Amino acid sequence: MKSCTKCQKQLPITQFYRKGNRHTSLCRDCWSAHYRKWKTENKASVMIARKVYYEKNKEDSLRYSRKRYAENPLRSKDMRLRRIFGITLSQYEDMFRLQNGGCAICHKQNLNGRRLAVDHNHATGTVRGLLCHKCNVGLGHFFDNAEAIRAAADYLEARSYIESRSRA
Repeated sequence: MKSCTKCQKQLPITQFYRKGNRHTSLCRDCWSAHYRKWKTENKASVMIARKVYYEKNKEDSLRYSRKRYAENPLRSKDMRLRRIFGITLSQYEDMFRLQNGGCAICHKQNLNGRRLAVDHNHATGTVRGLLCHKCNVGLGHFFDNAEAIRAAADYLEARSYIESRSRA
């Protein structure tokens, strides 16, 4: 048994990280919280250290990442969806099935082989649906402003009416 210097709990020695032939003075939970806080406060030095490590171990790092990808090619897609949007690959696939494999706006089927883009609210981060590239870029150009999109639709409808009258 060992006592953590931060939380003062008496814990088994297995709850402390090993540092050389000794154990840390903080338990694993306190150490993890301390390290997370330190990393957020020292982002620049952490990034520099990561770059230096990567440059020194570039071949090993690339070999390792290629091996991991070869073992499970969907893993990187799943990790990216989790990191950026907070959804899993299976949730993405469920949404894809619910939308019948098509865009949530134009309903066109995804025939070009590219994955549909995950549309999300930039303020809250909540996922709204899956969009084709054109619809996703279109929403982006309107900065997700529903009023501007309605105004654009009204403009198109009014101009279509004017054009049809001028042809007659």
